[in-house]
Amino acid sequence: SRARERRAKLIPPPPVEGATWIPIADGRFALVDADLGQEMLRYSWSGGGSKVQYAHTPVGGKMIYLHHMVLPGCRVDHKNSNTLDCRRDNLRPSTQAQNARNMRRKSKATPYKGICSNPPGWAAQIRENGKKVHLGQFKTPEEAARAYDEAARRIHGEFACVNFPREGERGALDPVQ
Repeated sequence: SRARERRAKLIPPPPVEGATWIPIADGRFALVDADLGQEMLRYSWSGGGSKVQYAHTPVGGKMIYLHHMVLPGCRVDHKNSNTLDCRRDNLRPSTQAQNARNMRRKSKATPYKGICSNPPGWAAQIRENGKKVHLGQFKTPEEAARAYDEAARRIHGEFACVNFPREGERGALDPVQ
């Protein structure tokens, strides 16, 4: 088929130990654990249509996401926020609220997540149980961002996405890997 010919022309990124690259129709690749590679290569994957781009394929008349084939039966969070990294160690079950906490969202008007300009300084805020919580007023954006980070670690735990990550934490300013 034409789709198979197009996929055959795609050149995958360098190998990743213990993983297989899965071609997507738009020229990108998704990553899965090696033991799932052959099974996932049987499908024709697409990956567009929204801001967050997940690899998906039609199965039995329904559109199925790659990450749901790897971790079925639950809402899935990509720990590193790379929606095409579908290796088991990058996926975890989550609620919708937990999934939203791991996002890198920040305002274009501010240099950090969870802060806003509030002359003569900067305010830090966070959402807890759906309600906005004011964390204080600070002289610099860095001070406000650090206050946000501490609150995010306390409130969101392993799902926190912070401005100044410690070892093993997800950074709000990190590029997608």
